[in-house]
Amino acid sequence: MANSNERSSYQSFDRNAATEKHKRSDHNDFATSSELKERKFSGWRHNSIAEVMELWVLGEVKRTVTPAMMKLDPDILNKVYADQFAL
Repeated sequence: MANSNERSSYQSFDRNAATEKHKRSDHNDFATSSELKERKFSGWRHNSIAEVMELWVLGEVKRTVTPAMMKLDPDILNKVYADQFAL
């Protein structure tokens, strides 16, 4: 019988099968933008989707820094921070 070996090793896959429970960390590094906004987060965040650094102040993105900007000026994060807070 053709393909009998292939049919004998077939295992069905249940996409709705129960899996282990995984709880995402509550740490800000793992938070979504909406969660950071809700938490009134302040600080630097690396947005890995957009590949930019974001300066957050009380839940709002105030400044972004691109990789190209960092390549041109390795001290750009400090400069942006100082400019934002008039230091």
